Amino acid sequence: MRVRVGLTALMTVLVMGGLFYFGMVTGGFFAWFLFYFCLALAAYEWLTLSASLVGMRVQRHVSAHRLTAGQSLQVRVLVERQAMWPLFWLRIHEQLPYRWLFQTSGLDRIHVPLWRRAIDYGYTVYQLPRGVYELTEMTVETGDLLGFVRVHRTFAQPERIIVYPKVVPVRGWAGTAPDEYGERQPTHRRSEESSNVIGVREFVRGDKLNRIHWPMTARRGMLLAKEFEQHVTSEFMFIPDNTTASYTGDAHGSLKFDVAMSITASLIRNAYDNHRKFGMVVPADAYLSFPAGLDGALLARCLEALAAMQPQSPRDILSFLQRIADDANRGTLFVVVSPRLDQPMAVALSHLMRQGRVQLFVPVTEERLTDAKRLGYERLSAAGIPVYLIRNVDQLSFLRRGGVPGATVSSH
Repeated sequence: MRVRVGLTALMTVLVMGGLFYFGMVTGGFFAWFLFYFCLALAAYEWLTLSASLVGMRVQRHVSAHRLTAGQSLQVRVLVERQAMWPLFWLRIHEQLPYRWLFQTSGLDRIHVPLWRRAIDYGYTVYQLPRGVYELTEMTVETGDLLGFVRVHRTFAQPERIIVYPKVVPVRGWAGTAPDEYGERQPTHRRSEESSNVIGVREFVRGDKLNRIHWPMTARRGMLLAKEFEQHVTSEFMFIPDNTTASYTGDAHGSLKFDVAMSITASLIRNAYDNHRKFGMVVPADAYLSFPAGLDGALLARCLEALAAMQPQSPRDILSFLQRIADDANRGTLFVVVSPRLDQPMAVALSHLMRQGRVQLFVPVTEERLTDAKRLGYERLSAAGIPVYLIRNVDQLSFLRRGGVPGATVSSH
């Protein structure tokens, strides 16, 4: 840039010197008119080059830094300048993430500020996809009326936007399959006298009336019973599958992965809302683990990890599940979210059952399962492992009705 300006200045000096010499030698109206016209033009161009962006400030304001997939982001840009030199056109360009380009309205505009000191405009990014994004710098460009001079300036203003997976309310799921609700034991059948209430659960036949948690019952619109420290069922351990091998070769792999992240986020949020202890382990490289807990900070860390996650782990999900089975505490409820529904996965999950209960949530896009997946489903069912086939994350709100509307295990 400096070299270009220096060369332009040198050429201007040489041209003006030549025109001045031409006027001195030949004299006459035309020679001096040409000299003064070029002098005025050169002065205009140099003032445009040097004074256009003096004292300019650019600020970006975003409507939110943390959103959920599917929401829209409003961005407001304020340009302020101090110079009185008129600007006949002004272009403000911002380098957006690639996944935003086709969902943005009102980004690149040509403004005609003239003598205005401030320009205020905005643009909107619709239907944000899940992910963690960085907004870095903005470039302001202007120039003269003749197109001889263009000047630009870059303003760095980093912004980090986190778009969490879509979270839907989960109904009909409390760590047991829908058809297992009648098998849950009421509190009066167990030895207990702990007064440390750390959660709630659905009220079942046989529970004492003094066990009803009335504030939560009024809030949720359904009977909920207090859950004491001694009565807490196994902690949840969520295992989302982000391995490359599980999604490679699938034309709908990207869609399945986004559904898998939304399933995991929704189930984790459900566990948090019900005051159930939860944790998460991810077969990432390196190994990613979130120890079980109950606090909101853990929820935020898990959701942020799910927002940034991509199916890029080189690990093998089967060997990872084997490692979990060898290291986990007994009695844990393992919730695995993976598109794999074959016999090797069934074997790995059956081995995991030695440490606790296992449930499998499978994002699906096909109308009918293949023979390999059907055999895996049958083997898991025979082992007593509940399998939820989820075509759309909204199905999590209707698990009480069967959990798999629109999906079938038939290969015919």
